[in-house]
Amino acid sequence: EESFAYLKQVRRYGLILRAMYRFMDSNHKSPDKLQTLLSSLGKYNDMYWLSDSKELRKKIVNNLENVDLSVNFTDTPEFKKYVTKILLETQTFLEEKELPIDKFHTLRKGLRFFTDLMQIVAAENYGGNLHWLFYHISELSAEMGRYHDDFVKKGLKGEIDYRALIVQISPRIVLEFKKLKPFIERVCGLS
Repeated sequence: EESFAYLKQVRRYGLILRAMYRFMDSNHKSPDKLQTLLSSLGKYNDMYWLSDSKELRKKIVNNLENVDLSVNFTDTPEFKKYVTKILLETQTFLEEKELPIDKFHTLRKGLRFFTDLMQIVAAENYGGNLHWLFYHISELSAEMGRYHDDFVKKGLKGEIDYRALIVQISPRIVLEFKKLKPFIERVCGLS
């Protein structure tokens, strides 16, 4: 359990780094090798308790070397345009009562995007009043993550047809996001 928790933490830090590229880089993409590494870590994380994949571990280790972490910084208007796109996509998904699993996963990633962004804002505002915003968005993202992880586990065990799954969207999550949205917009300079 300790090694599994460590793996999750390493992946979490990698996801935050990937999110920083999405915020700051002019392409709004992370380096390909970083993306491959994080994808492999995610798959390994999902299968950790179910199977021991030597090939997947080898792929993870091979992607640890020569990861180019250079960044071509975006300008402020382009950053605002990108954040607005993610915000509108997230809002559109939350207007639905249920979503296919792939769209639910995209919704979850949108919430995590804002979690990562607000984590940086809260760190820069240490001792200020933005930690509550990060905390609430983080809680929403974590709740969606727990749902999704449960679906993935059941799919890997053959208990459900993961790809055909339709997920109910909790009205409470929709309401919480609506409350937080104006603050997100203000922090990102969109209002």
